[in-house]
Amino acid sequence: MGETVLQFKPRECLSEFTKGKANVSLVRRTGGRKSSKNMAIFGENLATLAALKAGFGIAQDNFKVDVIAIDPPYNVGGNQGYKNIWKGQSEHERNWAGDHGAFLDFMEPRLKIGRQLLNDDGVIFLNICDGEYCRLKILMDQIFGEENCLGTIIWDKNQGSYGKHLTIIHEYILVYAKDANKAPRLTKIKGGAGLLINRAKQLRENNVPYPEAQKEFSNYVKELKTAQQITGGEAMYSFLHPDSFKPFRLTSISAQDNPEKRSHKPLLHPITGKKCAVPSKGWKWKDETLLLKANYKKADLIVTEKYVIGGEICYGKDESTIPNQVWFLENSMEHAMPTVINIPHNQGKRDLPEGLEFATPKPVSLLKELIQSYPKKDCRVMDYFGGSGSTAHAVHELNSEDGGSRSWILIEEMGSTFNKVLLPRVKYIDKKEDFATYELDSIKVGGKEMMIKFNQYSHEFLTTCHVLDETESAFVEGLNILGFNKTKNQLVAVTIPSERKKKTAFIEELAAIKDTIRKVKAKSLLIYTIHGDIEEPWRGVDKSVLSGTQCKDLTTVGVPDELVKEWSDVLEAMVA
Repeated sequence: MGETVLQFKPRECLSEFTKGKANVSLVRRTGGRKSSKNMAIFGENLATLAALKAGFGIAQDNFKVDVIAIDPPYNVGGNQGYKNIWKGQSEHERNWAGDHGAFLDFMEPRLKIGRQLLNDDGVIFLNICDGEYCRLKILMDQIFGEENCLGTIIWDKNQGSYGKHLTIIHEYILVYAKDANKAPRLTKIKGGAGLLINRAKQLRENNVPYPEAQKEFSNYVKELKTAQQITGGEAMYSFLHPDSFKPFRLTSISAQDNPEKRSHKPLLHPITGKKCAVPSKGWKWKDETLLLKANYKKADLIVTEKYVIGGEICYGKDESTIPNQVWFLENSMEHAMPTVINIPHNQGKRDLPEGLEFATPKPVSLLKELIQSYPKKDCRVMDYFGGSGSTAHAVHELNSEDGGSRSWILIEEMGSTFNKVLLPRVKYIDKKEDFATYELDSIKVGGKEMMIKFNQYSHEFLTTCHVLDETESAFVEGLNILGFNKTKNQLVAVTIPSERKKKTAFIEELAAIKDTIRKVKAKSLLIYTIHGDIEEPWRGVDKSVLSGTQCKDLTTVGVPDELVKEWSDVLEAMVA
């Protein structure tokens, strides 16, 4: 039988990106709260991603994200294409819509660097429609590895685009892990679980007698199921524990196979004292586990007309029934993320604050389901097709609902969209404006122009790459003490050679550094040295100059040399 191999090879060479080595892109802060992890960045997304990777590379910081949620152009219609450029704008260069090869050329480097920026246990959600799904799936398999494909989610939009033969009412969401073996289980909170638990609490608080409460609760479960407010799985939690009133279900503990290691021990019925029926293939546990689950004190035995509960085991009214396990709903509030999501497409426009307009905003509820499926409530979420800002909106709402501390990074290259939709939206949803704005800039490698421009931007650029407490920031001769990184217990500074006016400049700078180290009790010092034609006194010094302080480590990083090196490494990785 023959073998079919599907492989994507870019129609065009990506050499245009390597030509970009003539320029280095910088991401510098333009406003907002300096210490915020929430970042709204205006700039072409590929160059911005490379700038973040390179900038945090010289910062020797592990800049990683946990979740990437992107909605790239679908490559359909006459105005959906982007062009691979490094200029920072592309409003007037959308000239390849419908060209499959150009679309894949466009997506490949952006997916490669996205993968680089993911944590080892991170995941990516990628929206796409029928037009490019199959080709994009092959490309994702090549970049992430087929073994790291977690599946495809079908988004049922509840409305469709009329076609001659079919009306398409769905889109796809490709889901991949950086490493499937390390990625957490993606889950969804059971929608009706809260309803059941709240009703059970009400019955208990109202002191309803157990037999009456059980009957009322069972009827309530049936009503919810009939009204399709709960699933069939949730409806199985129709029992109330006689003491705690906690909803539970009975789960089988029968083995699915019959290996020798399975337990075949009969359990004694707590009331009759006789041996209970044993499943034909034995129990799903070993002897010691079975006995541990079945262990109980007589004083804790629960006896009703229909069943008896001892430990974690529920017995029938006599020994003729095979025992089951008691499984409480509160221990199973989540289930694996389903592969079909039903959310109306037009909900996206209703989510926009009044006065804002955007052609195709994604529903906030859709993004909330995707982001919430990742179990870390402090995860960092990146969307480098930022659009109207739905991803930031979803993160903010989730944090408000469950007390999480998730953060967001949005990149948008369209100036009109960034300034007239995205920024107003994040200001609307976050009244405290806990975010910072950034802008992409480009510096030509080499020459005095680079030194001058980097001198201008160094403070904003380097503070972008560090989360710093700037309480002790100061200018001393040719040194700018940027601030203190509390997480790393590290003081960060940058040299400004042009500001050195005295022969004793280095002595004064060192004294200021030592004084600040003592104040903040820093254990390490990181100094960025901006050097050109002038000799840099901080180059070549070691930690011995910090004697008399508790600081045990001194690192100097030469910029822009190191930045250029990091930038080149990032580009090479993208085109490899």
